[in-house]
Amino acid sequence: MKEILFVMARVNTDADRKLYEVLAQAAADLLDRPTGGYFQSIMGALNYILISELGWLGRFRNSELRN
Repeated sequence: MKEILFVMARVNTDADRKLYEVLAQAAADLLDRPTGGYFQSIMGALNYILISELGWLGRFRNSELRN
């Protein structure tokens, strides 16, 4: 189980890195532009991703899988 979580963490890190590389090239106004979607903007979606990842990190920090 622990090995699977490490693989998932690496995949997540790679996906985050690629997403941030693409968004780093985007105009600032694009990131805040209303999308009409659930999170209202790209920045809203990024905020959700950040909060979700912090939540999972907190769970893993307090789990027995940590050792």
